[in-house]
Amino acid sequence: MSAAPHDSTAMHPPHDTAVITGASSGIGAAFAVALARRGMGLLLTGRRPEPLEAVAKQCRALGVPVQTVLVELSDPAERRSFLDRVRRIDSVSLVVANAGFGYPRPFVGGPLEPVVQMIDVHITAVVELFHVVLPAMVARGSGGLIAVSSLASRLPVPGAESYVASKSYLNSFCESLSVAVRDSGVTVQTLLPGFTRTDFHRYDTEFADAQPRFLRWMTPESVVDVSLRCLDRRRPVCIPGWSNRLMAIGLGVLPRSILRRIMGRTMGSISGTGDSQ
Repeated sequence: MSAAPHDSTAMHPPHDTAVITGASSGIGAAFAVALARRGMGLLLTGRRPEPLEAVAKQCRALGVPVQTVLVELSDPAERRSFLDRVRRIDSVSLVVANAGFGYPRPFVGGPLEPVVQMIDVHITAVVELFHVVLPAMVARGSGGLIAVSSLASRLPVPGAESYVASKSYLNSFCESLSVAVRDSGVTVQTLLPGFTRTDFHRYDTEFADAQPRFLRWMTPESVVDVSLRCLDRRRPVCIPGWSNRLMAIGLGVLPRSILRRIMGRTMGSISGTGDSQ
């Protein structure tokens, strides 16, 4: 798929522009609408033209200029084209790195290509995008970067080894980066949602049956609302939902040996179905 820019509202984004990857649905789409309501111009990316354009249309109805770019972020050439487009924007004030996908198959015996693609989308594309926009933000003394990770990144999840590992990289990278730029006026946030009602979790039906009862599913809109409030308060790590925050505390104090045993038993009973994420 070639990068295909589209912009029926403005060829030159306004000074206050947010770049959102993976904006076709779910959390990315909710970010787009929420930021449009804040009056921000948008550059939205996705792989599916019709859903992406539907989100763009909704945001344009709120009176903001919107550009859309179809891009496969696992493809180096398409990433370069997209990044060149970002460089041409006068000022990017916020980046939401939301693009990602799950691959509910075990690493052992499975194909390598989806794993490499996941690393490219979850890690390489985020690092390259942040590297492009961050110098101007630091020079300006303002800006925000949000990397959408996952609460699952704090768990050893058999069958989703590459997913949780790639999200764990984001956790460490963004937390360290937040310290590096803490005096610059730029906020770097790692967003760790739990179970959220999006297309991503369509694989999680059986795992949802096995989860503790106190865990609560959230809507993309509620996740985004918490994330933006955390951003306004310059919090480097954002875990939406009290039950998710409680779980994060528990994961921090529970010995890893016990956690591995729990996850092995829980996920082991599901892995035979092929839906192990």
